Amino acid sequence: MLKSSRIWGLVLTSLLFILLVSAPVCAASEDESDPTKGEDVRVVTEEELAKKIGLNGKGDVWLSVLGEVYDVTGGRDFYGVGSGYSFFAGKDASPCFATGKFNEEGLKDELNDMPMTQLGGIVGWRDFYRKHESYKFVGVLAGKFYDNDGKPTPLLDTTNERLKTLEMMNAQKKAGKKEL
Repeated sequence: MLKSSRIWGLVLTSLLFILLVSAPVCAASEDESDPTKGEDVRVVTEEELAKKIGLNGKGDVWLSVLGEVYDVTGGRDFYGVGSGYSFFAGKDASPCFATGKFNEEGLKDELNDMPMTQLGGIVGWRDFYRKHESYKFVGVLAGKFYDNDGKPTPLLDTTNERLKTLEMMNAQKKAGKKEL
């Protein structure tokens, strides 16, 4: 019974991933639901995030996507130690969300070198965490995407510009299909 429910969990999670990757892209800078735009946004260090992996089935489980840190403790069955997505816990694995390489090698992929369609996959996941009822925004991660003061880095700015371009391309493509 336990094995069967775990398989169904993986199947459903895979389907969710496919739906999110094919979902329309929305650029962070223009999204009204962007939690990073609020006042007093907490800045989380990589060291603090690295401790939030829910060891021994206890403690918080956090992850980061595009520098936005989310508490996913409510999804411990998915993100806790030994579970299917435990790789994401305690780190920003943004490139992995796009490529599907859920390993240390996938972390080495550079967003600037990534095709824009893959970047759309990252945004799909970020938006999933933003909208999820159980997963709560914690703050921004100092490092690649935000500086120590919580301000966006040039990498995040460049990524957001590329995402705006992708959004426009998708809108044009969609408009072209309507004309046919």
